[in-house]
Amino acid sequence: MKAKEKVAKYDHEETKGFDESEIAAELYTIPNEERTVTENLAEWIAFSLTEGSENPTWHTYYGPFVELSNGKCIPSKESITPEVVSYWEQRLNEVSNPILKARYSGLLIDFKTKCDGDTRKKHVESLLDCVDGRYPEHEINCVVKLIRAFHLAVTMKDNDLIARVKTSIVNYEQSATTDYDVGLWGRLFKLIIDNKKNFVDEEAASVSRMEGRIARLCEKQIDGKDDERFDVFVIEEGVELLAKYYEKRQKKEEVKRVLDVLNAAFHKGFSTLSVMQTNGLLDKLYRLYSSFGLQQEAKQILVELQQNSVTLSNELSTISSSVKIPIKQIDNHVKKMTEGTFGEVMARFLFRYLPEKSKMENELREKVKRNPLIAAFPHQLLDYKGRPSSVIGGIENDFEGHLVQHIHDSLESYSIFMHPVIQTAIDKGLFSVSSIMHYVKDCPFFESDRIPIVEHGLKTYFNGDLVTTIHLLIPQIENAVRNIVEMSNRSTIKLQGNGYELKTFDELLRDDAIVQVDDGDLSLYLRVLFTNQRGWNLRNSICHGIAPLSTFNQSAADRVLHALICVSSIRMETV
Repeated sequence: MKAKEKVAKYDHEETKGFDESEIAAELYTIPNEERTVTENLAEWIAFSLTEGSENPTWHTYYGPFVELSNGKCIPSKESITPEVVSYWEQRLNEVSNPILKARYSGLLIDFKTKCDGDTRKKHVESLLDCVDGRYPEHEINCVVKLIRAFHLAVTMKDNDLIARVKTSIVNYEQSATTDYDVGLWGRLFKLIIDNKKNFVDEEAASVSRMEGRIARLCEKQIDGKDDERFDVFVIEEGVELLAKYYEKRQKKEEVKRVLDVLNAAFHKGFSTLSVMQTNGLLDKLYRLYSSFGLQQEAKQILVELQQNSVTLSNELSTISSSVKIPIKQIDNHVKKMTEGTFGEVMARFLFRYLPEKSKMENELREKVKRNPLIAAFPHQLLDYKGRPSSVIGGIENDFEGHLVQHIHDSLESYSIFMHPVIQTAIDKGLFSVSSIMHYVKDCPFFESDRIPIVEHGLKTYFNGDLVTTIHLLIPQIENAVRNIVEMSNRSTIKLQGNGYELKTFDELLRDDAIVQVDDGDLSLYLRVLFTNQRGWNLRNSICHGIAPLSTFNQSAADRVLHALICVSSIRMETV
């Protein structure tokens, strides 16, 4: 069967309730060897392309449905030849169904070298026919087509067409959406308020409808079902849109009023939510009040969030999994790591437990391939009391956050191997206070008056006083890093108010003087270990008195020792 015949069954004005993806699935059954025929190829490309906002790769409205990491696209842009475009132009004049007419005309706008105004007008009119006649299977596609039609009509400066688009938008919002369809009316409301000059007469009515929706939703009963259910998340979306609208119009009292409505709605819904869900909503409310400059209200929510976190820590349960590692595997690792002289063992110890950034990145990418959903959505990190401490975003927007978490987990995993190596090196007389101090004294970045502090810290490590070890050594590592930056003729101070203050440890670790060491491996390692909230964050949690006693464990002390050795290994480059 030819492609045109497959499309023909949809080409009737009365045929509704389908989307372009359905036609694409039909065309996909055509064997690859038959796609060399212009008709088959052109139809397959026409319906395989994805409709949406401007494609960042092609800078067109219609783009490939697959973009591979090597830059290859399916379909490829090269396959859209003049013959294919000419075929689409022919098809535009043959079909009658609005969805088909909209597709062919839209493709001509994107890919025909010189597309005339008549084709553009046909495209907008076809889009409106699709929506007004409720042709698409999914309502969200109606909204997408309305937004496309509006922007094109405005670009064309066709007042009659703009008026028809606005009428379609208002009619659709009023008749085709329920109070719970926030994904539909929310996008249309945003279109209206973002294009005020084109919706002068419609703006007030749209705002009134939005206020009415939120009021009705807030009145629903907690135990309501289906269309009578109380849904705080829909209310949240609507309120946030209204707050942004009122802020643009400089109506601060109205901003506060609608956020207070959301505050009341959230508290109404807390009785049906877990403590963790409650915390999530309080966090959202705090961020909203703060973002709109309502600091007093934000402070009140912050107090409530902190109080609620105490309850949350009791609700959390520990999830653990065990991994069996043969003792022989650990013994073999220890043997290889502790053979040879002090210098050989020290070099192995330094580099074996220093995470390699490129390797960690590759591991993370493989991990994401195996578990794509885990990395797709943001997740909140909590401290030991259940208080929100940081957020790791979705992998596409926050790759660094996921990388830090991956390294964090890797450091913990290696602890089972690391300490036996240290202990064996101690038993063999390779690691001792004097041998490691000899290493530290050869480093130009530890000042002479700091040497006794470092030595005392090492003595407490070897004596098992880990609390003292960690408290003593972390500040000396930080000071050594500051000296590295300063001796590299780079600034270690910054302007603060009317005076200056020292840069933070994290700022120092991001300086090129440190980043250039080991191609950034050391910089990233020390940030994960000491200063990143999504990592171990030892420096900040300990020096600010946040860390509980359990933080001062053997794994933490071993890592501090390793970090001390890493920094001690750095030398000034002689020119």
